[in-house]
Amino acid sequence: MHLSDVPCWFWMAYLSVAFAWSAYQGYRGAVEQRVQHQGRERDLKVRDCQIDASLAGALAAAHLQYQPRPRWERWVVLYIHDFAFRFVCTLAGFIALFVAYQVTDSLSTQPGGLGCASPGGAALLVLMFLIGVIGVGGQLHYVILVGKWPKQ
Repeated sequence: MHLSDVPCWFWMAYLSVAFAWSAYQGYRGAVEQRVQHQGRERDLKVRDCQIDASLAGALAAAHLQYQPRPRWERWVVLYIHDFAFRFVCTLAGFIALFVAYQVTDSLSTQPGGLGCASPGGAALLVLMFLIGVIGVGGQLHYVILVGKWPKQ
């Protein structure tokens, strides 16, 4: 089936699902960031309460005492950034799957079909499929940040 043979409603549904799922993954990232940040705040407050009085004076002199961030700063620095990064990574996964579909479609129309694909075309197809699956699965941001494939 050629790209032009696919009905318009399918691509509209694909885009709708892509944006909805990307928004969910972005929201999920912001919530994970908030939970992780609140855990750090709680640990720092407990640690501040347990510090010996003489050590607390030295920390205050060195300006190492815990200062909570303003709410707007947390939103701008942590939550909006993480939402946008995960949204873009998930959307890139959907785009990569679309490109993989186009490469498969163009290779299948050539004489000889997929069996006569060039090494570059086959590598592009495999790469786009992997990026697509990892992106849609919500793990592409992890691969980019850590630089290795997700562990099981």
